[in-house]
Amino acid sequence: MKDASTFVMTYGGSTVGCPDPEVLAQLGTTLLGADERGALLDHAASCAECHAAVAVFAAQPPREMPPQVARIDRYELRRIVGVGAMGVVYAAVDPELDREVAVKVLRPNASAARLRREAQALAKLTDPNVVRVYDVGEHEGKTFIAMELVEGENLREWLRTPHPLDEIVGIVVQAGRGLAAAHRAGLVHRDFKPDNVLLARTGGVLVGDFGLARSAELSSSAGAAAAVAPVEPLSSQSLTMTGALVGTPAYMAPEQATGDATAASDQYTFCITAWEACFGERPTKPIELHKPATHSVPKRIEQALRRGLSAHPQGRFPSMEALLHALLPRGRRRWPWIAAASLAILATATVLVATAMSTRTSAVRCDDARTLIAPAWTPAIEARLGERWGAGVSDGFARYAAHWQEQRVAACVATHHRREQTVATLERQVACLDRARDVLHTTIEAMLHTSIALPRPAAAVQTLPSLARCEGAAAVQALPPPDRAAAIAALDQELAKIDVSLLAGAPSVSTSATVALRQRAETLAYAPQVFRAMLLEARVASWSGDTISAEAVLRRTLILADQNAADLTRAHAGALLAGVIHLRSAEATGVLAAARAALTRAGSDPAIEHALLEADVAIASSRGDLREAVAAQERIVALARARFGEDSPILAHAYSRLNVAWATFGDYTKAMAAQRLAIEIAARAEKDAPPADVKALLSESIVELVTIGDYEGAAELGRRQLAALRALPAHSLKVEAYAAGQVAFALEMDGSCREAAAAYRETELLWSRPLPDFTTVGEEPDPAAIANGITDAVFSRATCLLRLGLAAEAVAELERAETLATAGGPATASLIEPITRWRGQALVGAKRYREARDLLEPIADHLTTSTNLKPFPRAAALFALAQALWADGG
Repeated sequence: MKDASTFVMTYGGSTVGCPDPEVLAQLGTTLLGADERGALLDHAASCAECHAAVAVFAAQPPREMPPQVARIDRYELRRIVGVGAMGVVYAAVDPELDREVAVKVLRPNASAARLRREAQALAKLTDPNVVRVYDVGEHEGKTFIAMELVEGENLREWLRTPHPLDEIVGIVVQAGRGLAAAHRAGLVHRDFKPDNVLLARTGGVLVGDFGLARSAELSSSAGAAAAVAPVEPLSSQSLTMTGALVGTPAYMAPEQATGDATAASDQYTFCITAWEACFGERPTKPIELHKPATHSVPKRIEQALRRGLSAHPQGRFPSMEALLHALLPRGRRRWPWIAAASLAILATATVLVATAMSTRTSAVRCDDARTLIAPAWTPAIEARLGERWGAGVSDGFARYAAHWQEQRVAACVATHHRREQTVATLERQVACLDRARDVLHTTIEAMLHTSIALPRPAAAVQTLPSLARCEGAAAVQALPPPDRAAAIAALDQELAKIDVSLLAGAPSVSTSATVALRQRAETLAYAPQVFRAMLLEARVASWSGDTISAEAVLRRTLILADQNAADLTRAHAGALLAGVIHLRSAEATGVLAAARAALTRAGSDPAIEHALLEADVAIASSRGDLREAVAAQERIVALARARFGEDSPILAHAYSRLNVAWATFGDYTKAMAAQRLAIEIAARAEKDAPPADVKALLSESIVELVTIGDYEGAAELGRRQLAALRALPAHSLKVEAYAAGQVAFALEMDGSCREAAAAYRETELLWSRPLPDFTTVGEEPDPAAIANGITDAVFSRATCLLRLGLAAEAVAELERAETLATAGGPATASLIEPITRWRGQALVGAKRYREARDLLEPIADHLTTSTNLKPFPRAAALFALAQALWADGG
């Protein structure tokens, strides 16, 4: 029997696989294997000679699912929607995200590398005219790719019925925009043809089948290598071999015969497709391009396509965008006062109009766009913000405002002066920037009018939308609808207040209140605000300890983001979800990988990158990979420095977290170095700084001395710092209470438990002062910090009493600490579990064994399996339980 690769025909000096009638006749039988059948169908789709025969001989592929195939990985396969040389495409359902997808399953003998290349190529693209990819993987030895399901028909099928020329050109141009998007991402399609242009029933036009796509750099190097190698006859196998001549011969650019495919090659194949669509036939030989057209196609379209079909790449358009511009209809010029009989008047009018047109755009004063940042940012607002929260905070917002102004001016210049982009692109950029300015305004207003203290007010700038998403043609932000603008602005103000209150360590509303706000946003139906409300709802739930609700909200956000092709929101929600479920490290790692893929498609966003890195730290810590946790925190430090500068309090906080990471890892030298940098940076941005000598004293770190074991030195330093603070005309009571607690901790670590117990009592009294006493140096009372300070002081004093052998007193203090922790809500919730363990140990010390057993037995499994509990406290609690069981007869 003859196979599909034994018959050839000549095309442009190359040989192309083409079956004879005997092979075509086998399409209607079971004699051909799936691979051969798929190869012939693909070939016939682009071969006029074979197409009619295939229509007679080829049986249509089955559309019902084979009973033995029901699932690939998590995807539930429903029906076959396409069969080709590479594999089979199924309509499927992703139950995890509750959406329909297309799943391409590779044939056993086909190239898995090609399919993965298709997924990688598509993952880099986020464009309305490109099929989106969601996932790629292997299942039971089969490689698959999950992507956007496009219900409709391809361009070849659509062209079988007559359509107006302007409609055809519109479809072709939209497909060209998909190619242009690929080129901007550095990709060359290499196999563009009508079969790879999908017309969705919803009206969209998308380019798919990027299985032959390669980066521009790889294509160039591959072409150079192929140019010195002999060209072999094409077969059904060689069509997909790495480095071989690839593409569909009837649509190939001449240079692809040597494997040299570039963006200009895509332009050539696009023009063949466009010529076929407009003229009703494909130019099968280059000489036919020189024949006069016989169809009623405008001369400008014919000339543009002829240029794109130049034999040499240098003769084509410089880019797909330039070609598409040439295909689009030009507006008619109007000369309202020209008299046809007067050449003089005509010449004068021509000069006047030309002059007016050449100066129209240059008359736009783009620098005036800087003033549009008002009323969100003015010198008066900057002064008020600095007075209220310090220079470090106002400097961060000033940097954001300056970046906004630069970007707004640059967009104007690119449109009206350099003419590098269209007015439509400028409008999208302006809409995005206006939205960012509105959020800036509501955030600053919330900060200026809040009555709560913010431990990290400089971090408020991190809640603002990243301006990176407003750059270039990718900006897709829409302005609020005019009829709902006031309601949207009012809700934005409420959301900003919650954002700011989270910086204080406690949200200003409950989880149920954020649900109501999200529902209001859904009623207003402004997508950016809906996403903001959902993410805020999840953050408040997570802060409140309701991780189940937080996870549910974030998963719903992911689904909605997918449905709206909102990759930035998908990346942000994925980063937060990974942080919420970080203890399930394997699952969290997968979520984080998907979030990073979404961010890659959407482009850079430093704020989301920061959230992704924070999830990295949490996941690495949960699985005990302390080195990776340190590395991720170092990346956060680098990102904070690049975004906010060397003197930013945000950078100081990043270094402080790095100190903790290094200390956990066990490298105390690097931990102390990070803490020293944190203190130095914070001191530079400090508000209402004390005198230089006192400032130098306060900048010294008790933690450093405790870390290296110099407990006596740490206690002495703490006493000197307390004395210096109390000598100042005015100082923060909160800072004094923290300093007293550090002194007590140093004494406890030194084994001076009696002194430590007294020092913890002093710390409790400081935290228990009346609320008005905390309103000093521009600070308002911080209820969360106060509740935590009192509870921790009582708890710590109890542990000292137990070490002194005063078990009965320790039990009483621990019972008081437990009552305080329960009443403190989320601010003190994390203290309940260790207090319970210590109370069980104290009850054993007091010989109240039955009570100790009743307290510790219910948490025995937790004590045995918990990965968050260090060995010594785990052992101490289990030993106390063993003592209680022994003494109580258990």
